[in-house]
Amino acid sequence: MSWLRRRRLIIALLLLLSGLAWLASRGLSGGQSAIANAASPNSSLAASVELSDSRLSHYDQQGRLLWTLEAPLMRYHRETEESVAQDVLVQFFSAGRPTLQVRAGRLVFFNRSGDLLLSGRLVAADPVQGLRFQTEAARWSDHEQVLRGSGPLELERQNLKLTGQGFSYWPRQDRLVVQSAALRFWPGGR
Repeated sequence: MSWLRRRRLIIALLLLLSGLAWLASRGLSGGQSAIANAASPNSSLAASVELSDSRLSHYDQQGRLLWTLEAPLMRYHRETEESVAQDVLVQFFSAGRPTLQVRAGRLVFFNRSGDLLLSGRLVAADPVQGLRFQTEAARWSDHEQVLRGSGPLELERQNLKLTGQGFSYWPRQDRLVVQSAALRFWPGGR
């Protein structure tokens, strides 16, 4: 599918979601499966639109895939222009190939900025690099195209373990920087 066609499809989907949100605001009742007007378990705001088994793909201005998001349920809140999901999987890409994969207990997608806030025991892995790390929270800055976390971090790879306080990850360069790092290395393996 061409970049232009993908962009048109995304715009059409956003228009459809806006229309559903407008209909929900007009007070429709009944058994609509996409419109819930039910509060999120972690929020006092009512959801305008709910999407089941959702997948969202996000591209940069040149049409290159930056990340995909999968969630069993995503709720869009019109008042805050945020989408909230639980038990998510975010796959980052570099030059069209998958790189870092992040699982998190909760996600907030800020629809205006394109930023993501991931929280609730993040587990990140890059199977090609044999890399795995975990932390409590991270934020994707769409403007800078970087994923950052400021909390404690434990990173494991075959024969080493790295602990640190904070990290930055740039998908385009497939580059991870850990701040305040302490390294334990086992030359012959563990």
